[in-house]
Order: sequence, then C-alpha cells, then structure tokens
Amino acid sequence: MATNRVADVANKLLAFTVFCLICVNEISAISFDDGVIYFRQSEFFGEGISGASEAMSAKFKDYGTGPNVNGQDRRVRKDVSDKDCQIVDSAKLRNKGVHNYTFQDSNENLALLWTGPSGQNLLALTTLEYTFFAAPSHLWVSKDFGNTFKQVDDQLEHAIVRGQNGIFRHRTHFEKVILVTYSESNPYSTKFFVTSDGGDSFEKVDSMFYPEGPLLPHTTEGDWLLAHSPNDDYKLWISKDFGRHWKMLKKNVVEFSWGTKEQGTQDMIYASLLPEDKRMDSLEALVFTLVKVDTDGNIVAEMRKNVYNFGCEGKFLFVATDKEGTDAKNRTKVLHVSTDGGETWNIAQLPGIHDDMFISVLDMSEGMIIVHVDDPGDTGHGKIYTSDADGLIFSQSLDKHLFPNGNVITDFIKVASMRGVYMASQLDDDFSIHTMITFDRGGEWDYVDAPKGMTCKEGVQPCKLQIHSRYSILKEVNVPSMPLSIPAAPGLIIAHGNVADGLEVTPPDVFVTSDGGYNWNKALDGPHQYAITNFGGLIVAISKAEDTTDTIWFSYDEGHCWHEYKFTDEKLVITGLLPEPSSKSLNISIWGFGAEDHLWRAFTIDFSTVLTRKCGKDDFVLWQPHENNGKDGCFLGLTESFKKVKPDSFCRISQEFEVVAVDHTPCKCTKVDFECDYGFYRKDESAECDISPFNDKGGEIVCENGEETEIKSLGYRKIPGDVCEGGWHPSRSFKDLKKKCPGWEQESNYSVQQKHTSTAVIVSVLFIIVGVAIITLYLMKAEGSPCKPKSGKTYRYSELSQEEHDEAIDLSANENTYHDDSDDDILA
Repeated sequence: MATNRVADVANKLLAFTVFCLICVNEISAISFDDGVIYFRQSEFFGEGISGASEAMSAKFKDYGTGPNVNGQDRRVRKDVSDKDCQIVDSAKLRNKGVHNYTFQDSNENLALLWTGPSGQNLLALTTLEYTFFAAPSHLWVSKDFGNTFKQVDDQLEHAIVRGQNGIFRHRTHFEKVILVTYSESNPYSTKFFVTSDGGDSFEKVDSMFYPEGPLLPHTTEGDWLLAHSPNDDYKLWISKDFGRHWKMLKKNVVEFSWGTKEQGTQDMIYASLLPEDKRMDSLEALVFTLVKVDTDGNIVAEMRKNVYNFGCEGKFLFVATDKEGTDAKNRTKVLHVSTDGGETWNIAQLPGIHDDMFISVLDMSEGMIIVHVDDPGDTGHGKIYTSDADGLIFSQSLDKHLFPNGNVITDFIKVASMRGVYMASQLDDDFSIHTMITFDRGGEWDYVDAPKGMTCKEGVQPCKLQIHSRYSILKEVNVPSMPLSIPAAPGLIIAHGNVADGLEVTPPDVFVTSDGGYNWNKALDGPHQYAITNFGGLIVAISKAEDTTDTIWFSYDEGHCWHEYKFTDEKLVITGLLPEPSSKSLNISIWGFGAEDHLWRAFTIDFSTVLTRKCGKDDFVLWQPHENNGKDGCFLGLTESFKKVKPDSFCRISQEFEVVAVDHTPCKCTKVDFECDYGFYRKDESAECDISPFNDKGGEIVCENGEETEIKSLGYRKIPGDVCEGGWHPSRSFKDLKKKCPGWEQESNYSVQQKHTSTAVIVSVLFIIVGVAIITLYLMKAEGSPCKPKSGKTYRYSELSQEEHDEAIDLSANENTYHDDSDDDILA
C-alpha cells in the first residue's frame, strides 16, 4: 500500500506541476501511426467536455447569428478548368462495395484497428469500465474487410483489457498486437496477450509487473520494447521479442528514452534516476541523476546530476538544470544542448526561465529546435524561438503565441504533407485569437489567406482563414477532427475553419488545400469527421452537424468536387472513420451505434468499386512544393518535384506507388535563405532583421565548449538545412575570446563518469524540459492545485451565436474518443 501511495502522489505531482515551472510539450514525439480509434457511447449523449474549470475561459465577439461568409457551392469544381463534377455510379458501392456487421455486444467502449499487411484484417475490442466496476472485454476479428467478425473472447480467457494503454501494435508489422489485461479481482495482476497473426491466435504472458503508461518501442528494432512500473520501485523493463519475455533493467527510474541513430546511441537507454535514499513523495525528490544504460541494465555512464528533466530526438540531447550562481529566490532554469550523444554540450542562448514561466519544445524533426518560451506572469502566451543547426543559438520567431498556463494545449501544428510548414495561434491585443502560418520553419509568419471569393461580414479586417485546432476543442467548439495531413499525400491539408478576423464559436466549415497551405478552398459546409487515403487520391467525410446520419461524402480530386453516398438505411450515431494504416488502399471503415439499441455497427467501404481504373503514366503530373511562395519554388535552397495524380483523372493509385522527389535543383542564395541572428528580430513581419534594443553593439557573446565566443553579425544566419549556393551572403564572424565561461568550472564538476570504458569522459546530455519545484508539492498538499491562475486573462473567439453545441469532443482529455494519426490513438 505504501508503494501505491508513493506512485499515486508522484502521478499527481507530475500532472499538476507540468506547467507551473518548466513544461515539456513534445509535439514532434515519435508517431506510431497506429490507426486505432477509441469510442465511448456516453460521449455522444450530451456529457460533453469539462471546459468550465479552465481559468482562461473564452469570450466571443458578437457579429450576429447568420453565416459569416459568402460560401461556395461544395459540389462544383473550383479549379481553373471549372469543369462539372463527373457523375459517380453509387450503385456500384451498394452492390458490392459495402460490408456491414452488427455486434451483439453491450459493452460501451470500443477500440478498432487494422491488423495485417493486405488491408483486409480488422480487430475490434469492446470494454466496459467504471470507477469501481469492470466487465470482461469482448474481442472480435475480421479477415474479410469487416464483412463478418468472429468473437474470440476465449483466447483472452475473459480478461479485462485496460481502457488506457491497453492496446499496442507493432510499428511496421501490423499483424503483431499486444493486449494488456487484468482480472476483475486484482487490477494489478497483469497479463499480456500477444498475437503475430492479426488475432487468429494469442500467446498468454504472465507479467511480473504492472505497467503504467504506454509501451515504448525502439526506433528501428520493432520487437524491442520498454515498459515502466512506478508502483513497484519505479522499475524499468525491456523486452526484445515483442512482449513475450521481459527483463528488469533498473530501479528508481523516473523518465526514460531510447537513444537515437543520429547520436550513435540507438542501442542505449537514457534514464533519470531517483536517488535510492529519497522517496517520490518527499520534498527532496525534485532533481534526478541522468544515466546511460545498455540493454543488459548496466550503467554505461553517469551523465549528470541535479537534472529536472531530459529529452532526446534525432541528433539533439537536452538537459534542464538550475543556472549556476542563482539562489533559490531568484532561481533560473537553463537548457543544455548536445549534438554528439553527450560528448560535449553547450548552454542554449535562450531567455532565462524563472519559476513563474515554462518552456516547451515544440519540434525537433527538421534538423533544428523550435521552442515556446512563456512570457513572465500568467499571460497565457509567449514567444516561439528557432535554433541554429547546433541547437545553440536561438532567435525569436513569433510573438504572443497562444499557450495557456496550466493546460497541455497548444495549436502549434507541424504539417506532415510538406516540409517547412507549421501553423500556430496568436493572441491579439484584445485577446481574440487568429491563425498564423509559416512556410520556412518559422523564418517568417503570416496570416492564412482566405479562399478566393469569400469575404467577411461587415467589412471586418483582416479577413483571413482561421484554423480550428486543440484550443477550439477545449473550448467546446464543434470540431470533430483536427487539422489533417499525411506524408503519403504531398501538399494536402484538411482542416476546420472560419473566414473572419479571428476564431469563432459557431460550427466551422471544412477547408482543403492541395499546395501545403498557400491556397485554400471551402470544401464542405459544417463540421465533419474526415480521413485521407490512397495517397490523397481519396478523401472521405461524414457530417457531424447532427447527432445521426446515414451518408458519407467522398472526393477524388483533392476536395474540389464531392459526392454523397447513403451507406445505410438506418440513421446512426457515427463515431469515426478509419482508413487502413498505410493510407494507400481504398478501404474505409465507418463505426457507430444505433441511437435506440446502442449496438455497435461496422461498415467497410471499398471505393475501388467506384475508382475502377488504375492510374497510368498520363494520369500523373509533376508538382513542385512551395511553387506559390514567390521564390521560384525554392525552399531551403532547393526546388523539388513530386508525382501527383491529376485531380480529374478519376483513377486509383497503385499501393506500390512511392512518394519520392523525382527532381531537385539547388537555388541561388537570397535573404529568404537566412533567418535573424541572435539579438536581431523581424519587426512587424518585415523581411529585414533589425537589431534588438538589448543588442546595441550588433554582437553577442555566447558560451561554446566552455569558452566565450563573440559573434559579430549583420543580423542574419543561414537557416539550418538550407543548401542554397552562391548569391547573397551576409557578413558573420566569430572571435574566440579565450576566456572560460562564467560558472563553467563549477558546472564541469558534473562531467560524465564512465563505467565501462577508459575513453574520453562524456560530459552531459539531453533533454526536454519539465520542471517540478518544492513550492509546487507544498501547494498541492495545502491547496489542492498548484496551477491556480494568478489573473483573470480571457481569450476570445469572434461570436456569431450563443447556441450550445453538445457534439464538442476534447481529444486531449478524453482518451476514448476519435483521434487522427497520433501515438495517443493506440497507447492511451
């Protein structure tokens, strides 16, 4: 019981303090692309989400209750050819393209995933869990695209599959699945059920531990897994055969991560250790020791002490510590960065992080680091900074970035279908919210242009497209699907939005862009769930404007033309769409339940019965990303071309098709290939980099490898990864001052202690930042919540009506609702 109490206190501590001091929100964390959806029937009967408890509740402008834009007809093409839509013979779908199945199953929760390389195998799992009650789970397997299902409960010995972190699928071999179960009599008695054939058979594994959180797979060795049991001495476990056998690596592990290939540490594990003489519920247990561990559990290196948190991705390693020389009253956190696996490290040139601030690593996937640094006080916003290629020197990228204190909520999104594109929400002076987009990884930000022909009511300016994302869902705007883009469909993005001077509370419409966000078209009226498959050659959507429906919409030309198909004679509560995991085939699963009998229904639609012709060479066209950027399509000093199917081809793309650049040419360098250097910034969206008020000499002194270096600059530095040649180059010089950095001697005392090698001493580490402080635990015990707001700041949407919308779903807070392509889908 004492161990459980410690674990419970630890979980509460982490949950309540993640934003009070230093925050980690690793948007670019590894995505498992699991393609599983979770549903709970009660979510669709008016329970909604609990957004009222948030301190910064939304207020809205009043522009009236009518539509805010002059809309476009969704069934007419809007491309330059202005052709009418082709007529689609829906009877082909009805005759042989639709399979359906009704589950005689009363369990309220359902999870679904594709299992198998051919895209025809489905696994459905139903569960029923309440606070003090749980019923046996029911497992269903289909081998014929969902036409029929076989119940195989006996293979699970009628155990209960955990509602959270209960299903895990292999990264690449989709037929391999692990179910994490427990018995009703003992929730801490864990069994793994492992299948390697998509559910035809399962192997039972009696677990020696109770895992908490998701299983963490290795980046390349798909059968290697890590698991954590905080309730049992914080033990870290490893399996090298996909969960069939487990070995305990270390005790007292608080956080852990696989190393990476870029660092040469892919077969190592980084872990922060709690000192054995301290307890997690102790006021002293706030800093940890970072170690490097091999897969046999041996500590290879003790890398650093007094670590708040760490993180690693790609070539970057981070560690967060107190700045040397600061006392507890004026404590400042600093971020140390390594790009060589901890052999050397440097202090990141970022503003100091005080106890009323936090920092969040937003993305590290493109050879640079993008971070959010909170503004002092309870403002709910901060600044986005971007790093150089070494993660050492940071420059301000975007001001007043929306990131409410006390919430793991940000609208920052990396677009997966085109390099360099990100979207974020920015606060206005009146606390209304608008969307910003960058096409050059944060070098410049701008508004999202509204579709041609769409105008705002009452001449409101700026009249732009506003994209709804996580914060809108938190505020109970009816947004059934997050902005969606996939690498297999270059340039394609689907999102909910409204055309106005800021985000609005009324139900949004669906907008589509096929060029990575430069130009948008309004696709569908009202909120929809949507999905992309067949390399972008097919988009499907189901309306969520009403509680029930019987119709699916589909588009084969990147959202210009839409066709409807009535797939059932009975109106159902539709809970989600699920394409097969590779997003290559034309198979789509639709899931929902009857409004009267509450029985689950599954529909699988094969759109190859409509798109009967395979695409040939003449059906493709070369498409150039960033061709609309006014820079001759140059991005990061390079022009690229990809093959895309012509929108009017009306054919299906082969599953063997590969999305690769077929042509690339270096560009001449211009100012757009450079971002503002440290101590400089772009004022009012100017292309010129102006000197910051605090940098009156045009130079900065930074600490690199323990010695001070003075950087003299005209204000520009080349964007990391840019490969432009010749052309314009700014002046930039480095002068080694031959002086030790202040505090370096003290900090060097934390150099790495090698355990198994006599080679050079490894000095430091990794690590994304989450902070915990003594005052936090004290407040949690005294007042219940240390993240209590300090002010009544309010962020506002433009308001067009005061109607309640019960269909809003908080994808972040509710783990049993529909998600799109997230690691939460399968592991939470």
